[in-house]
Formats: sequence, structure tokens, C-alpha cells
Amino acid sequence: MSDLAAATAFDVRIARLSLLAATYQTWLMVEPGDLRARTDALAPRLDAAAADLTSALGSIRHPEDRARAARLAEAASRWPRLLAEARGEVLVKDPARTSAAEALVATDEEVGRALLAYRQFRSQWVLSDAPPEVPTVVGWLEARRDLERIEAALGERMPADGGVSLARPEAFRQAVEEAAGRARAGAAALDDARRVQALSWIEAQERAIAAMLDLAAARSPPERARASLAYQSQKLAVLEATAEYTRLTAGL
Repeated sequence: MSDLAAATAFDVRIARLSLLAATYQTWLMVEPGDLRARTDALAPRLDAAAADLTSALGSIRHPEDRARAARLAEAASRWPRLLAEARGEVLVKDPARTSAAEALVATDEEVGRALLAYRQFRSQWVLSDAPPEVPTVVGWLEARRDLERIEAALGERMPADGGVSLARPEAFRQAVEEAAGRARAGAAALDDARRVQALSWIEAQERAIAAMLDLAAARSPPERARASLAYQSQKLAVLEATAEYTRLTAGL
């Protein structure tokens, strides 16, 4: 459980850095009048998030997990520098200057591949020291997995640029409502501290899936950018609740 707790803490850090980087990139795309001031204010938070990510990497002891996390952290830690360089290109408004923007796109893609490989590896984990749970709590864990599967199924139907028409969006909403109801019923059997985190997780996961549905319905680049940021914000909340729940379960 301690290895899982370290890994979920790393998840939170990469999600936080990703959200900040996506916010910065959205501003580069829409070019608000106060672009320089906004990005100047965000830059220290990006640097701090990158440092936190490196620090969290140090707590991961499992060698294979650490190797994959290290590749992910190395790529993501380039964001602060590349974003600043891409901002410089935007501010000078010279169409011939695109090298930083191209490097930023390449890094985004590298982070995406590394994150996918990392999560695929983590999905194969089997806990050998998980504490026994009563049947009602097992119901919460099964419902949580169902909510994660709904999110994954929705993600598989969405191309990278969003804007896909879902044949039955209401089917996703109904499935979420049913699974969330089971999750809340199961979470009621948890101890007080873990119940708070479980309920926070359920609420954030519901909002994350709602944001994905908004992203699927978005048509213009600004709409997709706003919906994507909303999803990443809620996903960060999901991961924060997951990390704290895991820490409490591990007794750390």
C-alpha cells in the first residue's frame, strides 16, 4: 500500500502541472490583451509544480514504476521553459518564428505517450497487502471502478481535438447516476476520514465526466479549450481525493 500511496501522490503532481500547462497554452491560443501579465503570474506556479513533481518522484520505490514515472517527469518538466519560449514567439508576432511552438507540441505528445504507458503499467498492479474490507465497502470500490470505466469508455469515443457527436449522451449520464448512487451507499460504511475522501472523489468524478460530455459537444477551439480545462481541473480533484484515501487506507 505504501508504494500505491507514493504513486497516487505522483499522480496528483503530474495532474497539477498538466492543468497549469494547459491553462498557459490556452492563453497562448486565445491571446488575451493581458497575456504577458497573466503568464508572468502563472510562471512561478509552473516552476513550483515542476519541482513538486520531481520531489514526488523521489518517493516512488518500485523500480519499474519509478523508471516510467521518471520518463514522464522528465518530459513534463520541460513545460515551463518551452511555454515561456512559445510566449515569446506569440508576443513578437513573427510567423517565421515557430520553433518553440513546435517543440512544445512535440513535448505535449511525448508527455501523452509517457502518461499512457505509465497508467497502463499501473493498471496491472495487484495489491498484496491491501487491508480486508467489509462487503458494503467492497460495493463502494466496485462502483468506483464502474465510474472509472465509464470515463474510459467515453474517452475512447473522443478524438484528440474533441468535437465528436455522441449517439446517446444520456446513456452515459444515466450510467453515472446509477454507479454514483451505489458508490455513495457503499461509502457510508467507511470510517469517517475515508468516507469524506470517498464522497469527494465521487462528486469530482461526476463533474469530470460531465466536463467530458461538454468537451464532446464543443465545436469551436475556444469551447474545447474551456471544456478541456474544466475536465482537467475536476480530474485533479479526483486524483487528490484518491491520494488521500489511499494514504489513509495504508495507515500513513
